[in-house]
Amino acid sequence: MLGVVTLAIVIATPYSRERRLHRATRDLTEQFATAEARHDALTGALSRRYFLDTLRHEIELSRARRAYRCPVAITDLDHFKQVNNRFGHASGDRALEHFAEMCRAQLRPSDAVSRLGGEEFGILLPQTSLADRRPCSNGCASASITSIARIFLPTRCCR
Repeated sequence: MLGVVTLAIVIATPYSRERRLHRATRDLTEQFATAEARHDALTGALSRRYFLDTLRHEIELSRARRAYRCPVAITDLDHFKQVNNRFGHASGDRALEHFAEMCRAQLRPSDAVSRLGGEEFGILLPQTSLADRRPCSNGCASASITSIARIFLPTRCCR
């Protein structure tokens, strides 16, 4: 009888350890998949789907409260195809990453930057009045354009 109990313990211990590891792996995989679904892999900006879901939510909130508007800016990088053609796709990727970083640096934590597709980005400015929107979105765009130009153009062009 002692041999059967010992055998059961020897079999059960690795099995329970294996189940715990499997559960932990599954949980991590689900967390990773959720993060991937929310963010663009290249830029770290919100994904198009998550941005649109967030936008719908913010529109519902603004309608319910009637206290503020929900400004949205849609922008794209002008002449992006020329950057890709002239400097290569790796440089184009760098420009997209840089643009997203500059937007995040210029905006509040409550604002959202999304890569909608290609070189198109959406910027959501919740709880922002229309008057406050303009400096915020213009600051993001001008800082990004100037710094992207510094990456790809000779220094004398950006002074």
